[in-house]
Amino acid sequence: MRRHCSTAANKQLAVVGSSLNEYTVLMRLAGEKSEEAPQSELAYDAAIDPAAVSRLVRDMMQTGLVTTRVDETDKRQRFVRLTPKGRTLMRTLSPVVDNALEPYMSGLSEGEELEFLRLLRKAHDMVLAVASDPETQSLAAPLEPARRPRAAKR
Repeated sequence: MRRHCSTAANKQLAVVGSSLNEYTVLMRLAGEKSEEAPQSELAYDAAIDPAAVSRLVRDMMQTGLVTTRVDETDKRQRFVRLTPKGRTLMRTLSPVVDNALEPYMSGLSEGEELEFLRLLRKAHDMVLAVASDPETQSLAAPLEPARRPRAAKR
């Protein structure tokens, strides 16, 4: 499901010169009270490779969508902040994404769609909570692939 929705959204966003990764970062930043977040969290929350987020943030800085600052206590940590131009673009892109995803939601009533999205957000938040809790991190660790039992030698 995620792959189909992502592909549809990416196609529509490409028409207007954007990408799902860019939109995801803009939405994530817009959801923060300070409109700022650590770059490493953006990578984790958006499930984007950290190197890809670095390139994306660099490109977004060059176009004036975000600014960055280095953390005063940990010089390795970079914070990314949404600019007014980035906020405006996010508002412009939201209907594009909504339009791309509409066929996937067309079988739901408005109430069902809102409930579905609420439950997705809740599941997302629960996964992040488990992944960030040291006591439950073993639950969040990727599972080893199942191994086939070896055939007995004859």
